[in-house]
Amino acid sequence: MCLTNLYLPVCLLIAACLAVATMSAQAGELLYRDGFAEGDVTGWQLQPPINARGPIAANGSGQTEAGAYVGTGTAAPWTIQTGGDASWTDYTLSAEVTIRQPGPKADYPIFDGEYDRYLPREFYPPLCQHPGQFRYRYYAGEFDWGSEAALYFRYQDRDACYRVQLSSEYQELILWHGTGGYLQVVPCQLEPGRTYRVEVKAQGAHIQVALDGATKIDYWHTCLPTLSGGIGLAAYHSTVAFKQVRVTALPTATAATASPCIF
Repeated sequence: MCLTNLYLPVCLLIAACLAVATMSAQAGELLYRDGFAEGDVTGWQLQPPINARGPIAANGSGQTEAGAYVGTGTAAPWTIQTGGDASWTDYTLSAEVTIRQPGPKADYPIFDGEYDRYLPREFYPPLCQHPGQFRYRYYAGEFDWGSEAALYFRYQDRDACYRVQLSSEYQELILWHGTGGYLQVVPCQLEPGRTYRVEVKAQGAHIQVALDGATKIDYWHTCLPTLSGGIGLAAYHSTVAFKQVRVTALPTATAATASPCIF
């Protein structure tokens, strides 16, 4: 057989091997880690809160202590500290999360009519029955009582992002998207004061959430997913401690994990 005829297949084989080696080197690479030295919040930024009328007053604070970041939310919506790289795509985010002080209980039962608008409390007549702060249905969950702690991933802004939130009041683990709203809600026993290991894997349209090593959420966001962004730590009317925040790279999504829109 002519050596020329062997040249192309051999080159292709070598190229394929190099590509696999490169992918293996990238998969599992540590992209970010923060052990939270006391007094050091380098790399984290408090996001200004907004409502339907635009920016509003600061709604919380955060500080580091030895080995932990402690966030406190004082008003709706979520108080978010963000970090990482907006260009990150497929990765695993993990952290130890402790709800130190749960938020107050909802002051009035939610009813459907109130989901159609967002208005600050001062806009309601005296004694009007209302649950508080909400935006349009499209943003359901941005102003929600009952969840206390959250990890954000693929965070670009408050609309383009995902949130995994923990609710000790409703005993739920929730996957939420900035424009898709609640994607999945699962029962989950959660106790204030106890530390949980939360791990989120985002690979293309495939999202998995594990709590203390047990997979709780396995979801395919097949239509209009957010595919890149940084990370965030959040509290809602509560005080939450975050430890051992780590981000590691996953293999780039293939056709099997980057599903197109399905109608």
